Parts: sequence; C-alpha cells; structure tokens
Amino acid sequence: MLFFYIYGDINIVNPEALPFMKATVLLAIFLLSGYGIFFSSCTEKAPNTSEGISLKELYKDSVYLEIKGNLNEPEIIWGNVKTYLPAFYRMTRHSRIQNNQVVFDCQSAEELQISPNIYEYLMESFRQTNQQAIENGWQIVKEYDEYGVIYRFNRSPQN
Repeated sequence: MLFFYIYGDINIVNPEALPFMKATVLLAIFLLSGYGIFFSSCTEKAPNTSEGISLKELYKDSVYLEIKGNLNEPEIIWGNVKTYLPAFYRMTRHSRIQNNQVVFDCQSAEELQISPNIYEYLMESFRQTNQQAIENGWQIVKEYDEYGVIYRFNRSPQN
C-alpha cells in the first residue's frame, strides 16, 4: 500500500481514507527516525584514554574521594565504605591484565581525583596480588560485577 501511495495512483483505496493513511505514514516515519536516534545515542562509547582524553580531563568534574586515617585498619575502610568502593572501581576501570599481572593506565592519585592514601593502598594491594600470582603460579582473571571490574585468582596452576 505504501508503495502505491508514494509512487503510483491508488485506485484500490477509498479516497476518504487517504488523509488517515497519510497521517499514519508520517507518524511511522517520525517514530522510526526517533527510535534510530535513541538507539544510536545509546551505543556511543564512553570516553577512553586511548582516544586522546587524559584521565585528569576525564575526572576533572568528579567528586574528590578521600578517606582520612590508616587504611590498613579495617574499621577505617568499613567506616568509609561509601567512599572506598567508588575509589576502588574508579581505579580498576583503568586496569588490565598484562603478562598475568594487573597493570594500571593511571600514574597518580591526582589523575583519578582520589586521595594519595587510597591510591597507594590500592596499588600496594595489587602489587601483593601480582606477587601471589607469581609465587603460586596462579592465573589472574578479570571479571565484572554490577559495579565494575574485579580480579580473582584461578588457583589451578598455569600451563
């Protein structure tokens, strides 16, 4: 029907139905173009440092995450878990596994808008993770949970 409506003379259709058909076709075109715009905007990639955006620029408008105290004391972290977890996931978002070691794209706490003590605590934790993987021959596996990246050991020896 649409083909005949656009390209040819419609002798089959009741002339009184033409305005309704025209409105229906225009509505369909409008809805399809709206869906196309919506879905194309949802598939855009998030900014990435490989695309020339520095981490400092990426987090310039982010909240500065800071915890006062010694993070080696569990009660400090548990008392500030709402600050610690976002800092942890902000940092692990810029990590990867290279030669069975967790490595980071960030060079400083300032780039990620987190306090130096959180940055150093997490870097030391991942140094220990890397050391355990070497000493025990375990493979480090990168996984994702509902918040972001997590790392775990595959404790069966590597081949």
